Amino acid sequence: MIDLVSIFNIVLAKHYGLEWEEQVNLQEASEAYRKLSAVKRSQFDVIVTKAVAACEELYRSFPETHRTQLDMDIRAEIEEDIYRKLEPMFWQFLS
Repeated sequence: MIDLVSIFNIVLAKHYGLEWEEQVNLQEASEAYRKLSAVKRSQFDVIVTKAVAACEELYRSFPETHRTQLDMDIRAEIEEDIYRKLEPMFWQFLS
């Protein structure tokens, strides 16, 4: 299953230059991705690339530490902004 949380983590992994298909927390999303047709996988990959670019600034604005409640609140707010950007981009892949 590819859900919005998985998409968030896929885009985050790509932001850091990681192969998302190898991430343990994305195993279900990776299996769902492999079940897509080649055309759908290609479309998904293009959208991921666009999403990385669209969310780059937001990912970079995460607090470097999470020591205070304010840091956690800022991160939560940024995550919500990212989710709002990602959902319409990936609507056809969300299950």
